[in-house]
Amino acid sequence: MGKIQDFLQKLEQTMAAAAFAEAGEHESARQFLNDFKNSRKKVLLGTDHLEPDLKIVNYALSLCQRMGAGLEIFHVVPSSLCKGVDLGASVAGEPAFAAFNKKMATLGVAYQPVCSDRGLVREISDHVATCRQVVCVVVSPAHAAETSQTKRDGRTIGEWFQELSCPVLFYSNQQKV
Repeated sequence: MGKIQDFLQKLEQTMAAAAFAEAGEHESARQFLNDFKNSRKKVLLGTDHLEPDLKIVNYALSLCQRMGAGLEIFHVVPSSLCKGVDLGASVAGEPAFAAFNKKMATLGVAYQPVCSDRGLVREISDHVATCRQVVCVVVSPAHAAETSQTKRDGRTIGEWFQELSCPVLFYSNQQKV
């Protein structure tokens, strides 16, 4: 049922854009189509810091405004900080994360802290593989020096991210890398 509703909504937006184009309002028609095209798109901010840095969140929000997309923060939390929570489970309801989650909700940002020992790169790769709406990934690794080091499987983090179907931006020490 969701696919039919999506199709009908897209058809409605297209017809509205056509009506504006016929009336000579080409810029309005273009805006209609662009708004619809990016309405479900999102920028994924991946971090494994103990608490996500607000400067990086602000950078990602600015990027979202330019792209016409929403923001999702994907926070990988080590299992040592997730007492009584299964690996791979969300810890958004835990008191340590609830305050940040509430703050992000007021900005319209989806905050998703996940308990994992697999690491930031693998968790982001798996998440993006199952989520087609991601147009860009902003990564804020806690250990930025590791981004160029070879891992156990012989690949660098950059090579891991080459498998993704979207651009990846590394943001470290308040500087874009």
